Amino acid sequence: MIRRTAPNARELNGDRTELSVGGLGSNQRNVEYVASHLPGVKVNPVGDFTVGEQRFLHEQGRRDHALVAKFTPPQSTQPVLVIMGQSSIANQAAVYLLKRDYRRLSKTVASVDRFCLMLRVDAADTYGYQAVELAADLSAVAFQGRQRR
Repeated sequence: MIRRTAPNARELNGDRTELSVGGLGSNQRNVEYVASHLPGVKVNPVGDFTVGEQRFLHEQGRRDHALVAKFTPPQSTQPVLVIMGQSSIANQAAVYLLKRDYRRLSKTVASVDRFCLMLRVDAADTYGYQAVELAADLSAVAFQGRQRR
């Protein structure tokens, strides 16, 4: 019998809390999570994010972003935490910020059970992953989808 250590992209996390980290080209599971559970988030082929009316462009090394979302899929009992960075430094910065500022961040979101944040890393080539800050709380727009005019 072959045992898998992680579910494949078509399986749900079920009764396991899942941390899914990676960008557009490196983690198909993240792509599917965003498409299925964050209808207000669009990711274009070069990795730019559009959430509602806001755009978060990728300027490699000068301005990188990471989407951080937590939610529990309807068929699951445990949450999924998605970190989808425009670069590996953005992924590292997201983990760093969550570890460093989780208590502060938990006071800024409406719910610690379901949120979607955009983090920004300015001058990553110069300052590295520690130059990260919260760019926006996009929870309302990300989970509701785009508003039609």
